[in-house]
Amino acid sequence: MGDQESEKLEVGAYATSLHQAVKENDIRSIRSLVEGGAKVQAPDKIGRTPLHWALVFGHEEAARVLIINTPKRALDARDGFGCTALHYGAATGRTQVVRILIERGAAINALDSNKRTPLHLAAQNVNPDMVELLTSRGADKSLADVKGALPFDVATDWNSLSSIPCLRPDTTKLISDKVIQRLLFACLHLCSCVSMH
Repeated sequence: MGDQESEKLEVGAYATSLHQAVKENDIRSIRSLVEGGAKVQAPDKIGRTPLHWALVFGHEEAARVLIINTPKRALDARDGFGCTALHYGAATGRTQVVRILIERGAAINALDSNKRTPLHLAAQNVNPDMVELLTSRGADKSLADVKGALPFDVATDWNSLSSIPCLRPDTTKLISDKVIQRLLFACLHLCSCVSMH
């Protein structure tokens, strides 16, 4: 299917021949298309590039070929949900591919449309290696999503217990307003009891 034909595809369909080759995990065609000048950063109707799809499908070799051939500035291309390739790599646990993306300069603290970072998505999965990789490379554990959840909160909510030690925020940030209110109330109560005697 040629690129001109791809413009006639329906919403959700694969936009280019490269998208289709990625879907089929046809490494030979992917290499041939890339060598022939196919635009590796071309988005489909929902904004996903072939690299996004390679990571969604878990096609690691295809992802490697695409990462190497994607201009650095395009590694952080966002789809219709605001997700980058690093978001999808982190969400699907592709540690080796994520390492390559980071080494090539992908933004480790990129925010999707819900202000989730790749670390938020990694925290949902029982994959402490991914969480450790991201935190060791500078992922910010203190960034909250639109619901106010830190990656630590996400790991707790999803019972990703093995990731929690890497995500534990600073103890000063761990103390919530409710805890502070309780402590103040207890201190006031204690002070009033002491002054009565």
